[in-house]
Amino acid sequence: MPKSEETGFQMAPLIDMVFLLLIFFMCASQLNQLDRPKIEVPVADNAKVPEDLAGRVTITVQVNEENEEKPLIYLGNQPQNDLKKLGKYVQDVRANRPDLRVHLRADKRLKHRQVRDVMEACADVGINDIIIATYQSAE
Repeated sequence: MPKSEETGFQMAPLIDMVFLLLIFFMCASQLNQLDRPKIEVPVADNAKVPEDLAGRVTITVQVNEENEEKPLIYLGNQPQNDLKKLGKYVQDVRANRPDLRVHLRADKRLKHRQVRDVMEACADVGINDIIIATYQSAE
């Protein structure tokens, strides 16, 4: 009777797959950051890092360099410069997700009125869970 050879566990393919997954997730996380509209987030003394951003729709309000009275508004990465259209879109999303919450990123150079208008557009369609992005102060 021939002696059977022991089969060993091959580590090389496993290591290759781990490196491929690592590279994939590194690239995917970088692409997520590149898609965001660039803003200057305000600094707040009492800022806290939100525990859970999952399930939140991100609305970004950016300074319009051409017309400072009309800010640029993005829902996710899509421009939504009309507040009525923004409210309608948020209302449509909320119809499918009644527990919808909003993560508001507003440029610190904006007037408070401009940020308030976006918050009111959300409130008009029943969104009352809004967090505002800020940096924690260094103190």
